[in-house]
Amino acid sequence: MDATILTVIGTGIALFVALWRAQGNRFDAVDKRFDTAEKLNRERFDMAEKLNRERFDTAEKLNRERFETMDRRWVERFDMAENANRERLEAMDARWTERFETIDRRFEAMDRRWAERFETV
Repeated sequence: MDATILTVIGTGIALFVALWRAQGNRFDAVDKRFDTAEKLNRERFDMAEKLNRERFDTAEKLNRERFETMDRRWVERFDMAENANRERLEAMDARWTERFETIDRRFEAMDRRWAERFETV
């Protein structure tokens, strides 16, 4: 190999190394930018996820409170209706008991009258 070829190859290698270093520094700068952007995006994502979690938890809490309120109201209404029906049934039972007792008294009175009439004869 003669000196010209060695000089050209050496110059090419030197240029390649210099370009590699310059590009490498550029790549490092780009990597830093990407790392910074990725870090910011991660922070934004984490904040958004935290806000969504808080909103979801708040909505879930409100829905649970609404459900429990509705459940209490339905239980109260059911209890009121059940008490009203029980009172009606007890009143009807009392009326029927009174009627049967009245009928029993009438039959007893009638039996006494018949017994008195037959005893006197």
